[in-house]
Order: sequence, then structure tokens, then C-alpha cells
Amino acid sequence: MSKPKRSIEEIENLSAMMESSIGIDKTKIFQLRESLNIALTELEYGRLDDALGFVRTGLSKMNTSPETMARMMQPTPFDEMMKEISRVPQGIALPFIKEDGEESLYLEPGAITVLVGPSGHGKTTMSLNLALFLAKQEKKIYYLSYEESAPSLVIKALSAFYGEELSANNTRAIRSYLSGEEKYIKSSHLPAFKEAIKDFKALNDSGIFIVRDDAPKEYQLEDFLRRAAEHKAAAVFIDYIQLVNMESPGRSRHEEIKALMGMMNRVAKETGLIIVTAAQFNRTVSNPMKMDMRAVSEGSDIEKTANLIIGIWNTDKKIPPTEKKDMGKEWNSVTEEGYFCSPGYAYCRVLKSREAPGGEFMIPFSGNARKISIELGEKPADIETLDHQRDSIV
Repeated sequence: MSKPKRSIEEIENLSAMMESSIGIDKTKIFQLRESLNIALTELEYGRLDDALGFVRTGLSKMNTSPETMARMMQPTPFDEMMKEISRVPQGIALPFIKEDGEESLYLEPGAITVLVGPSGHGKTTMSLNLALFLAKQEKKIYYLSYEESAPSLVIKALSAFYGEELSANNTRAIRSYLSGEEKYIKSSHLPAFKEAIKDFKALNDSGIFIVRDDAPKEYQLEDFLRRAAEHKAAAVFIDYIQLVNMESPGRSRHEEIKALMGMMNRVAKETGLIIVTAAQFNRTVSNPMKMDMRAVSEGSDIEKTANLIIGIWNTDKKIPPTEKKDMGKEWNSVTEEGYFCSPGYAYCRVLKSREAPGGEFMIPFSGNARKISIELGEKPADIETLDHQRDSIV
């Protein structure tokens, strides 16, 4: 297994830079250099935990300088704080839950949003629609897929971008159209769809909406996120976190996810990036009332770090009668056919929000069109509340 390597010259250059820029004496620099040399040797043999131990040992010997400590004892000037606040862009409102007529859910810069649901319930569809929602506002987006190929995602994104049912199977119809066949697309949609392709192509070619399936591995991801911020990206979408390629022998999955979430949170705070990722419930989530972060592997580490977590249930999925006991009074919200409230919606519940109270909501969802209506000014202006849906069931 190949590992990133650093030469002795690079270590010496780093040591010299630290000595000249932050005034650490040569004895401590030498101690750190020795620890780094040993750590790199361990890393080349794949012993990551031992390597990290030597790095920590070296850093523990680097006492904070008196000047730095004295600065930490002083208040940060108010004007400096105001300048920092103005540097970070405002959160992007999502028209899902409203308090006193104003949106109360936001994609916050410098924070992580997590979309979580059972397999096949719309996590990727929601992620793509959110990414397009931002891209249409000329906010640069990177979409990293650890699950699907870029061509497959582009077909789904194009379907969501158009937002209508082109045929009984949008995916097949679009794939065939892009291969030169128009026969699967309803003739009434062809002119508008051709215009939509031009607009979507402009988003892609201008670098506003970028889809990558050669997603970076764990040790590359931090560098990618920082470079995305340097390239003026507003958000990076990661689909999904439990599939990020890990190369960390000796670490448990719990330790891997904890380290990954910690790194993403640190980079988000330092750069102001919006990071949106998805996670999957395990098979115990067999009805929407069971949506809970305890039903996600490594869910506690994801929950501690995330700013906003939204659980997603596709109401096109039927709920078997065996769930009646577990659902309690909420079973009254299940139709005779077995749908929760009514088909054609995504039932969403806020599982965590640091900025707003929790809540639940229904939004129009077409699995065939890959469309979740979240955009300001289009149909979601009539987003139906859950209570309205419940009341409609006889």
C-alpha cells in the first residue's frame, strides 16, 4: 500500500521555517525533527498509529512561546471580530420550515449539513437538488461521489434540473437522448428539454457545477476541500460519508469517521465552506418514526460534529402492517395502500439543528424526475405541512 512520503530536505525546510517564523529554539526544533523522521519511517511500513504517536510526542515537546500565550490572554478587538464576521457569507435559506413568516433552516457556511435516510429513499436526489439550488444562484459547487459514476450522476442531475417527467423512465430517456435517440422523450417536452440541456451545459462548462467521481481518498480530502475554498467554491457535497475511501490500518471504523468528521469541521470553520454530506440508516429504520441518529453506524460522531441533520423518508415506499405497533398513533397517518400520508413526497424531519428548533415537513418529490421541489419561487411556495397531509387521510 503506497503512502505519501516526505524527504529529509522537506523536513529540514519545515524545521527552518518554524524556527525563523515562530521563534522556537533549535533544541526543540531538533527534537521535533527526530520525531518526524521516525514517524515517516513508521508510515512507510504502514504503521499509521505508531507514526501518529511519534508526531504527537514531537509536538508535545513544543511549548507555546511566551509571546503567543500573552497574546491569548488579551481580548480580540471588536473591530477585528466584525471584520471576521463580514468575511463569512450569510447562510443560504431553505424554504422548508418557517417561523414568523421567515425561513428557519439554513445551509450555514463554515458548517456541516448531513442528509440521512434509508437506502433508496432519496439522499442522492436531495443532495443533487440542493447542489443545483445553489448553482442556479451562481454559487460554485463541487459534487464528490463515492458511489456512482460521473455520467450517471450527470443524467440524474439533468433530470432534476429539468424537473419534469420526460417519459415513464427519465434515466433511460435522457441516456438514450444523449446517445442520439429521441424516441423515448415525449414530443411535447423536446423543445424545452433541449433548452434545459443548454442551460445545464453552461453551468457545467463555466465551472459552477462540477461533478467528480474520482473523489479524493481520506488523506487527500482535506487538501481538496481547502483548494475548493481557494477556487471560490460555496459548497462541497460528499455522497456519501460512509463510503469515503479510508487507508488507515489499525484504526476502527469509529475512529475513522470521528477523524474524518473532525477534519471536515475544522476545514469548514477555517474556510467558510458549506459542506453537505449524506449518511445511511441501517435496516432497523423500517418506518419514518424510527429515523434517529442511533440507527446510523458511527452516528454519534456524525451527530456531534454536524450543524444540521435532516432525516428523509420517501413516501412512495410502502410501510408493511407489521410496523403498526411500533408507529403507535402515527399509524393513523398511513393510508390504506400503505403510504405514509400520501405518495409523491419526501417526509423530512430535523434530527438536529444548532440554529433553529427541530421540525418536520413534506416536500413534493418525483423519484422518476429526480426532482425534490425546494426552490424559492417555484412550486415549493406551496410546500405542504405534515399536519395538512395527515388531516387529508380519511
